[in-house]
Amino acid sequence: MKSRIKLIIAQKVKELRLKSGFSMADLAERLDVTYQFISQIEDETSTKGYNIDHLNEIAKIFKCDLWDLIPQKPI
Repeated sequence: MKSRIKLIIAQKVKELRLKSGFSMADLAERLDVTYQFISQIEDETSTKGYNIDHLNEIAKIFKCDLWDLIPQKPI
C-alpha cells in the first residue's frame, strides 16, 4: 500500500497530467521512464512513488513550482 504522502503527490501529478492532456505514455517519455512505472505510481495499491528528481522534472514539464506537487504541511 502506498504511503499517504506518495498517494497525495501521485494524485496531484495525475491531475496535472490529465489537465494538460498528457497520457501516461506521454509523461513517461518526458521523464525517461516506462509507461509501466507511471501506471504503478498512479495505482493506489502499489508502493511506487516519484523521487525528488522526478518531481523536479515534473515541475519543469508542467511549468509549476515543486511546492505545487507536495503538501504544504506535514501529514
